[in-house]
Amino acid sequence: MTGNSDAAPSQADDATDTPPRTAPDRAAHARAMEVEKQVHRKEVCELHVQQATHARRCKAAKLGNPTQPKDSDK
Repeated sequence: MTGNSDAAPSQADDATDTPPRTAPDRAAHARAMEVEKQVHRKEVCELHVQQATHARRCKAAKLGNPTQPKDSDK
């Protein structure tokens, strides 16, 4: 089956076709990954805040405490 042009190239062929990454390419990729991590951390933090708020409201409702402050408390 040698010479079959329809055959999928092996991974070794793919590795030889791609040029090696240069230092600026690696640095740009590292910066992009760091930004992606920061965005994910922020999303997780916001989710935790929402969960804590929900838990406080549920606890207050269970205890019969008002969830909104009274006008006199302001």
